[in-house]
This record gives sequence, structure tokens and C-alpha cells, in this order.
Amino acid sequence: MGNACKCLGMNGILKRQKNVGKIVKVEKLFRIFWSLIFAKCKTICLPPCRNWRFDKTISYANFPSEIAKHFVKDKTKWENLQNTIILDVFYTTLDYTVIQQMLTITPSSFIAQLGGQWLRLTSKLGGIIKIWLG
Repeated sequence: MGNACKCLGMNGILKRQKNVGKIVKVEKLFRIFWSLIFAKCKTICLPPCRNWRFDKTISYANFPSEIAKHFVKDKTKWENLQNTIILDVFYTTLDYTVIQQMLTITPSSFIAQLGGQWLRLTSKLGGIIKIWLG
């Protein structure tokens, strides 16, 4: 890290070291680390095989309402009713999307397309080698 941003870490500031460097802001430090980590992660990490996402909606309603108090005659039943939670879980949609990775070009068509380019490349290289050999 010292070579990447040439800055003095917080431990150097706290210990009052006399290192050559400058104090770096957290944003700059984050940008440097993020670029290094993200670049490495893109080469190592593969896209997930399966990815699940559930959208959620939260709603709330008072239960029981004060109007319902008139229908309950016993005070203990009313207190028990007030300590009740009704949890309703539901899915808005049960749709799913399947994403598959496929070869856009087969090896045989790649070689066929490369063939025309290969002829042009070899003819130019042949001309360059002929000039070089004299």
C-alpha cells in the first residue's frame, strides 16, 4: 500500500513517527484499496451459478383496533388479544428468470473466421521477413 499511494497510515500518526508521507483521507484510501481489490476479484471471482432475490414489502396495522374492544367482554382476553401478532407472509409474484451462459461462437467457426485473417497476417509477415532477410 505504501508504494501505491505513498501516504502515512493512521498508526504512524498516532505514534508520532517522522516518516516521509502525507496524511490520506479515508475516501482516497478506499478508492485505492477498492481498485486493487476489485481488479483482483474480477480475475478470480466467477459469476454465481444460482442467484436468488426476494423483494420484500413491509406493512403494519394496529391489531386489535379500539373498536374491537367493545366486542370483547373480558379484560384478560382483551390484554391477551393485544399481545397477539398476526404475521402474514406472501409472495407478490412467483416468476423466475433463467440466465444461461452459452458459446456465441463455436471453435470451428472461430477457426474459419480466423483463417481469412491468418492469410492476410502471414502474407504481411512474409513480406516483412523478405525485406529483413534482404
